[in-house]
Amino acid sequence: KLVRIEQEYSKKLLYSESITSNAMSFLLFECARKLNGQNHKENKEIVGLIIGYINENIEKKLSNKIIGENFNLHPNYISSIMKVYTGIPLHQYILKARISHSIDLISEKKYSLTEIAEKCGFSDIYHYSKSFKKINGISPGAYNKSTIT
Repeated sequence: KLVRIEQEYSKKLLYSESITSNAMSFLLFECARKLNGQNHKENKEIVGLIIGYINENIEKKLSNKIIGENFNLHPNYISSIMKVYTGIPLHQYILKARISHSIDLISEKKYSLTEIAEKCGFSDIYHYSKSFKKINGISPGAYNKSTIT
């Protein structure tokens, strides 16, 4: 395509400049579309890796800065691609993942709520209970009692 554009330009015929300008614009748009599609695929893969990292490290301190350092990406970039692909900001995704994991642990009936809070990365039982209730509309203790059969 570039060779044809160069040939058209070198002929210096009437409207050559317009034709070559439009051809170059079209070529650039094609390149941009391909790059955008590639970035979409790469970002989707990165988000998958980040989600895996969150799930594997749910008991640890997690933030966009910590995750960014782990993946060698800017913290703001981590936050923005997570919002695009999950529909929620990173901190909310982490909180929901922690609560989801805690529900799994409650179902196992092996741990106290304090142990569950610790295993899910909460700094204390109060923060865990408050977050659990905010997301589920019920306290973890009440949820635990409701699952006893």
